[in-house]
Amino acid sequence: MARSCRNTLGLLLVALTLFLPGAAWSRDSGSRWNDLSPREKEKVRRNYERWQTLPPKDKERLREEWDRWQKLPSDQRERLRRRFDELRR
Repeated sequence: MARSCRNTLGLLLVALTLFLPGAAWSRDSGSRWNDLSPREKEKVRRNYERWQTLPPKDKERLREEWDRWQKLPSDQRERLRRRFDELRR
């Protein structure tokens, strides 16, 4: 059970890592890009490249996980983030 929880939380973290920068950028019409540090821009580029190399099946699974994550209440998302951080230590 703990392993399954870690796998799910890990997958959610990957989805967040891949989707959040793009979601923030598109919401702000790209104006936020100019506010990013060179290091942050490089991270966004690497995540985009990783996304581009994923097989379609993996992309679809990540999209489904992202949708599921978005539908969770914010307090539950925060609890999951904290729990994942605890498991990573």
